[in-house]
Amino acid sequence: MYLYILIFLTELYPVVNNLLNITYNSTVYRAISILTFVIIILLFLRDIIIKKTISKKLVMIILIAFILVSSILLSISIYGNVDSFAKTKYLIVVIRAVPMIFLASILVNKPKSWQLGKLKLINILISISLLKYLYLNKSSFFLAHTLNFGGVNYNDFSYIAALNIALSYVLLFDLYVNNTTRKAQQSILVLTSIVISYTALFFSGGRGAMVLSIVFLLLFIFNVLKQTKINIKKASKLVFIVSLLLVSVTFIVLNNETLKDGIFRGFSFLNFSGSGLIDWENTSGRLFIYRDSLELIKNSPFWGHGIGSVYLIHPSAHFSHNLFLDLFIDGGVFLIFFSILLIIYVLKKSIKNSCDIKYYFSLSLFLFSFINLLSGSNYLIEPILWFSLTYILLLNNRYEKEVIPAKAQL
Repeated sequence: MYLYILIFLTELYPVVNNLLNITYNSTVYRAISILTFVIIILLFLRDIIIKKTISKKLVMIILIAFILVSSILLSISIYGNVDSFAKTKYLIVVIRAVPMIFLASILVNKPKSWQLGKLKLINILISISLLKYLYLNKSSFFLAHTLNFGGVNYNDFSYIAALNIALSYVLLFDLYVNNTTRKAQQSILVLTSIVISYTALFFSGGRGAMVLSIVFLLLFIFNVLKQTKINIKKASKLVFIVSLLLVSVTFIVLNNETLKDGIFRGFSFLNFSGSGLIDWENTSGRLFIYRDSLELIKNSPFWGHGIGSVYLIHPSAHFSHNLFLDLFIDGGVFLIFFSILLIIYVLKKSIKNSCDIKYYFSLSLFLFSFINLLSGSNYLIEPILWFSLTYILLLNNRYEKEVIPAKAQL
């Protein structure tokens, strides 16, 4: 399980804090991050020594990562005005983001059953922590800026809930396609996790996470429909159960003012008046940030200002809070073109093989980061993005049929 904790460290640290009533400590988090960096590097080197080989794909990915880090150092040398915020972000790139490439190369070869077992444990851990928080705050109004979950705010809380929703759908789909022992009990457990996670998400009012929850549901339905040619009866039954679950959740939401407020806030960025799709007054000042980003792009549209330079030159927010604007600022048209080609390739490959649990899992993680990056973080510091991209690129296109020894099932 600890290998997956290394991926989801940002999300699991507040989860554990909330469970154990521990105060969030940035020094402790940084120490754990450095420890995970050391562990991943050692595991990767051990893996290479044991296998005595390394794939050409992985060599290429590592080379690209090395070029990106070298370009960041070049940008630092050119602009020089590195404040504490930029230093922290650059350290995250080295300590948290880049090591995800090595971790993905290790986990991609692990058996599906082993990986699903670890995801179940993480899913249960997050669900228990969310349930505890909901229970202790059931009588209070704790939306948006008043919410504190293990040391993080409403936005991080909402993405933790969205991540758990993604993991729940992956586990539910695996139960759907496989005849496993204690299937009914496991299905009830996963459905309970979905209810807890959606409830937590609705309370938070997180905009990006609310969109993600819809995307994960649609992806789940898409995969179920792809499998209907195998067993229509099973598919109909599962769709009925999920639909009944959603109707129940909707009924609960409509009869709870706090939940309704959370959902309305989550979609408050949409404008239904006909004067435009986005209501910019409800985007936490994104319009002004985007205007500053566009000015930087106009100054160097083709080559950009250098990888990682957005942290040094953005006048209002250190970065654009949008993936494509940040890519444009850093590398201009050429980086945007390469990135779009990569995104299309990754999506096409993943969707084509999405009924394979490994692809389904990694695609869910990619979407989790990608949608967050459209309005939130920066691509250089997102560990899950680096992990999911590497994982998908290293996966084989064909489905893998695994033969698990009897002892491994015990």
